[in-house]
Parts: sequence; C-alpha cells; structure tokens
Amino acid sequence: MLVKKIEMLKKVFFCTSIFFLSVGATKSFSQIGGGGFPASFYSKETILQSNILKISDATFEEYISGKRETKNSGAYEVGWSIPANRDLLNDGAWTTLADGSKIFKASISVPNAKALALYYQDFYLPKGVKLFLYNNNKKQILGAFDNTTTDSRIFSNQPIIGDLVHLELNVSNDVDIADIALKLNFIGAYFKGVENESVMYAEDVPLLNDPPIGATASCHVNAMCPQGNAQEEARKATLRIVITGGPGTSMGYCSGTLINNTGNQPNVTCKPLFLTASHCDSENGMSDAHFQYWQFRFNYQMDACTNGNAPTEGSSPTLTAGAKFKSRSYYPTFASTNPESSSLVQDFLLLELNGPLPSGYHLVGWNRATNLTSDPSQSIFYGFHHPSGDVKKLSLGTQISGNGTFNQNTVLSTHWKMVYDIGGTSPGSSGSGLFDSRGLLVGDLSGGATGNCPADSKKFGNDALYSKISYAWENAFDQTEFPAHAGATSRLKDHLDPLNLGLTSLGTTESDNCSDFTSVKVNQVEKLDLYVFPVPSNDGKINIQLNVDKVSDFFASIVDVSGREVKNFIFNNRSSNLKSIDLSQLTNGVYFLTLSSELGQGQYKFVITK
Repeated sequence: MLVKKIEMLKKVFFCTSIFFLSVGATKSFSQIGGGGFPASFYSKETILQSNILKISDATFEEYISGKRETKNSGAYEVGWSIPANRDLLNDGAWTTLADGSKIFKASISVPNAKALALYYQDFYLPKGVKLFLYNNNKKQILGAFDNTTTDSRIFSNQPIIGDLVHLELNVSNDVDIADIALKLNFIGAYFKGVENESVMYAEDVPLLNDPPIGATASCHVNAMCPQGNAQEEARKATLRIVITGGPGTSMGYCSGTLINNTGNQPNVTCKPLFLTASHCDSENGMSDAHFQYWQFRFNYQMDACTNGNAPTEGSSPTLTAGAKFKSRSYYPTFASTNPESSSLVQDFLLLELNGPLPSGYHLVGWNRATNLTSDPSQSIFYGFHHPSGDVKKLSLGTQISGNGTFNQNTVLSTHWKMVYDIGGTSPGSSGSGLFDSRGLLVGDLSGGATGNCPADSKKFGNDALYSKISYAWENAFDQTEFPAHAGATSRLKDHLDPLNLGLTSLGTTESDNCSDFTSVKVNQVEKLDLYVFPVPSNDGKINIQLNVDKVSDFFASIVDVSGREVKNFIFNNRSSNLKSIDLSQLTNGVYFLTLSSELGQGQYKFVITK
C-alpha cells in the first residue's frame, strides 16, 4: 500500500504553491477548529510580542506542593479553576500588517501547571476573525476558531500542555475590533491527568517520536480490544467529562454515555441526552448555568488493543459548549461525615448536551427490565469507561446480581452488582454505563470495592455497583423524601420516554437521524494547513507541521527539480503533527515536498542553502 501511495505521489503535478482538493464546509463541531496556522508563524513582518500575564493562586500551589489532598469522592480530581475575570484584549499586543490586517497576541502562565484551559464568560468572534491557541514549543495548536465555532457567548478550550499558553487573533482589515469579546472567567490549571497529552506535546519529547501511551494500570484493558467489538455503538457513545463548577472550584474527570429517548425522531423532540453519575457533581447542581462549562470528549481511545499512537484533537474532539440540566437523584441521599462513603439510594445525572454532535456517533438505547439476572438471553455485560481520565477502557463479566446498594441498607436492590472477569473500574470511571448483552444501557457506575490488581493501581476494583435505570425510572425514594424536587427533575421516565410509550426498552439510534442537533463536519484542507520552515534552510534540516480538522495518514515524498525522489515517509494518523527532517546530505537547491491523503494532494517548495 505504501509503495502504491508513493508512486501516486510521484505523479502529482509540480507547482510552487499548495493545491488541495476542497469541498464546501458547514457549521463545524465545537472545539475541533478549522485547522491552519496562526499568521505570526509565517509572516515576514515584525510581530509585537505581549508580556506574559502570570497568574498565581494559593490553592493551586497547595495542590502542587501536596499541602492540599484531592478528594476521594465525586470526580477524579485533576485541577483547580483559578479565578481570572479579565478582558484579555487589554493584556496583549496588537500588530497592524501592511495589508491592513491585524495580529493580536496574548500569553498566560500559571507556574508549575501541567496544562492550562481558558474558560470565557463573554466570547465572540465576528466574521473575519480567527482564534488560535498553542503551547510554547508550538507542537500543540488549537483552532482556527471563528464566528461559526459556537452560538453561545460561553466558551472554553481543551487543555494546552505546559504552564504557558499563547493566544493569537488573526483579524482581517474590515473587522471592527470593538466587536470582539474575549473576557476570561477563569483558568483551568491541571496538576495531573494530562500525562497522555504531555507525551505528545511536552518540550522534552523528540519531534520524530510517535510514542505509545500507557494504560492507567496493567489491570485495565483497552476498549478497542476484540472483546469489546461486539458493542461498538456502546463503546463509541462513552465519553470522558471534564467537570468544573466555575471559579474557585476543583476540576475532575468522570465518564458517561450518550443515551437515546423515544422523542429522537425527525420532526419530533430530538435531544442529545447524556447519562452520568450524580456523585460526579458533588454540588448537587440543578440549573443550566451550573453545567455550562462542562466539557465532553468523544472517542478518546486507542486505535488498537495494544498501546500505540495517542488520540489527537482531530480524532478525539471535545464539545466545550456545556450542557443543560434535565434530572438527577438528590446528592447525597443521606448525611455522611465521611466524604469517601456517601450514602446513595440512586446515583444518576441526566444532561442535554449543548451544541451539535459530531457525525457518526450513536445514542445508546436503554433497558429498564428488572429481571436481568434471570433472563437467559442476558449472558454477558459490558462496561466502557475512562479510569483516572485515561483513554477508554473495557470491563466485561457474566456475574450480575440485582440486590446491590451503595453505602446504605435503608432501600434495597437499587444497584446492579457486577463482578468482572476482564478489566475493572477506578476513580474517573464513575458515571460510565453498564450495557447488557444487546448493548443497551441498564445502569451507571457509582463505585465498587477494591479488587485484586498489582500495586500500580491500588484503587482498581473488579466488583462494581451500577445505579439501576429501572429504579431511577420513577425514583420513588426521592419523590417522597425530597418533595421540593419531585417530578421530572428527579426521575428518568419523563426524559427517556417523552412520548409516554411505556416501553421497557428502546433501541440505539444514529445521531445523524436527528438533523436538528447533529452537524456533519465537512473537512477541508487549505493552504495554511501545511507549514514548512525554515525557508531557506541553512543547514539542510526542515520542520514540517500539519494542522487539519480530521485525522488522516499523510504520505510524503521529497523530490528534486528533476523529479527524482530523494526521500519518502509517513505522518501516521495525525490531524496535528510536527516532524523534523534531516536533509543535510542533499546538495543545495530547490526541492518539493509532496503530500497525499484522503483529504487531497498538495505540494510545497523549499530551498536548501548550506
């Protein structure tokens, strides 16, 4: 296959500018961005650099130093939301270029942070403005974001690796800069939980490396292993959540599942609902504003059973538009003096995701039957989850019991109890789904006892307790014990069966069936998606950087002016990638880099002058 690809590359017409196949674009899915590079990367004009805005926070420093311990209940704690409340347009530097366009640059640092995410309280980019964010070594680039990125003035970005993030606006000459809004609410500063991304983007990782990322522990099994292939739709519907309650609160990871409802039909009441655990949000929020900054990452998983290439932003997009509140079980059910053992009768939180879903996903069906233990067709059960926020993992078992409870004995049989034969769960797995033999959702994870595992995962558990959808359907306990929240906001039936069909189970549906919340992203490769530097090269070494909005294998060939191939190589399965190529053995002259992928073909001229 590689030989055929390279032969195809040789036939590409040589030209001195980039040409790529392109198609019309539609409104993009939040956070992926449109690809390309900041104008400052390739501009030959002098660009003013902003002073670095350094923000410190006593609480975050306590986490870093170990003086403040993370919580053992709720989400898997990984960061702190540092209050900022400032207009970034007042903290940067503007450069006006010769053609009248402008570049704005701002830089923000939180010393000792592992990664930084920016959360805006007022965000607006008029047409003609592009926003990029990148880390100090420019390996990680988010964007371009523009006027199609979000319909809301609330926005946030995925974490940028390192303790310094650069923000850049590229503004066309017909834009009134007074229309731009970049008012920061808080900074999400990570002190752990971004180890996988750090392998790809950190300063000390060689450019040529495509290193594997490790499992959370040897006990865990990658979701893409063959045992999970029978439930591909459930596997893909499992998302990782980044949870924050706003400025001055902790940040953490949980898991959850896109779930179907009877109204998900064209021209009815399509809603992208999402089920997780109530205990993931220890604040017991019941308003849309409470969930407006939650982030949901899709497809964060390996591409094979063994560890290999880490998922990139293109293959694993993040919805950063938050969610709306629909219903939840009251948290905690009973007062407890021990934060590690909250007593729960039920443990569900149902949200509606804001913004469009990426194309090609499924909303998993559900099963509220109470006889799973005696039904001979229910012989195997599956769990997909993100332990410690790691790439998606698989749990599988045949031993299920219907008499489980979670840290309480007042109300019996509220949870499904699973003993897994393969895999298990860990903090961060909370809220993930339990799927029956048909791949239908029957519960969400509350927690479990510690199982047998090597010492590298002392909190691993293969004995898991899942809050039952069958009990949460009516949630009788909350209806009587918490009358102020009785009704639709404390049970599932009103939202999972809005047509009141009375079904015991509902099948899985494709997200594309509901056009009113699904946006099909049409990918496009443009000139500025490829950047080769330095030009000319004075030592024969060049850097090649890609930033496109879809993962693809790029087959590359370098030829001289006679058409003779002097080198070929591959960018493996990357949407954003940076490679350094040593061509010092070549003589001085003009060369052509030619690329080919499913996104199109193209060419770039560069010069070696040693």
